[in-house]
Amino acid sequence: MIVLIVIVAVICLSYVSMVIYWLAGWYKIPEIRHNSRECKHTFSIVVAFYNEQTYIERCLESLVNVDYDKQKYEIILVNDGSTDHSIEIVKRIVSAYPQADITILNREHTGKKRAIQEGVQAAKYELILTTDADCAVMPAWIATYDAYYEKYAKCMMFGSVAFFSQPRLFNRLQQLEMGSLMVAASGSVGQEKVLMCSAANMCYTKNMYISVQSALEKSNKYISGDDVFLLHACAENYGATSIGCVRSSQALVYTQAQKSFRSFLRQRIRWAGKAPHYENRYAKYVALNVASMSILLIVLLLLACVNIAGMKFALSVLVVKFLIDMPVLFIWCNYIGKRTLMYLYPLAAICYPWYILAVLAGMCGKNRWWK
Repeated sequence: MIVLIVIVAVICLSYVSMVIYWLAGWYKIPEIRHNSRECKHTFSIVVAFYNEQTYIERCLESLVNVDYDKQKYEIILVNDGSTDHSIEIVKRIVSAYPQADITILNREHTGKKRAIQEGVQAAKYELILTTDADCAVMPAWIATYDAYYEKYAKCMMFGSVAFFSQPRLFNRLQQLEMGSLMVAASGSVGQEKVLMCSAANMCYTKNMYISVQSALEKSNKYISGDDVFLLHACAENYGATSIGCVRSSQALVYTQAQKSFRSFLRQRIRWAGKAPHYENRYAKYVALNVASMSILLIVLLLLACVNIAGMKFALSVLVVKFLIDMPVLFIWCNYIGKRTLMYLYPLAAICYPWYILAVLAGMCGKNRWWK
């Protein structure tokens, strides 16, 4: 019993300390807003796409209609060997907006990482913005990055990603789960650590990107991770202080939630599957901490089925996790202007440990289909 008490105390204390660390880091990040119509910097926006005929029109419409001087940004679209009607849609949008500086690069399908590399190499400006073809950006997206770079001049910056509003319960639960990732990522940067980011809302200098390519070679065996591996390489070569978080609702990027639990789980297994191969110790520590807390809770719940003492332990851990996670998700819901999502938090709190267990089980699967 004493051993169990010690294990529970250590894991809970470690988890609580980590979340408090994120929360403190979040509030260390100054909120940025662009209040001037002056466009000071030039940007190259790189979007790689493969069979995105459903969403690419919305993405391009949002990019060509941002509130920024059209002479100070270009859009580079890298067609990674699409076999659907994506390229026809792109060409139609390009012809509809002759005032926009849009370049289309066609290539064989070799994956997003290679497509992004080609897009960055073709960029004529030093500041590279990236988003995904199934996303839409806010009108002040570029201007907010412009204001942030003018003030802080980081060689890498990233913002948050949220989901388009949909009435389905599963979509709203995904919004909460994404919020926990975004607050953790942002709070880590506030503490001068790096955890994760999303290529759907990211900016970096071309020189930095080129300089770390040799360090990224061993990560090329993974079909994804172009964002997180780049983040870690930047921190390793330039220091964590060279990375900034653009904390601004004006710089939010919206994307599609996964349509089914199966596709959601596959995506999360793919993301988590790279964690053991990170060279960043802090990122490994966070992954281990989150997994340990969820596994502990599930073990205690199972133990509670045969032992009343296990029930007391399980309830104690559940209450601790519920209370410490609540401010994280409240911050996120307030940030994206959807406080009503907090009504779903009790359900999300119950589901979360089982979801983590499913991800871990998928990572340990013999076929490793997530790769």
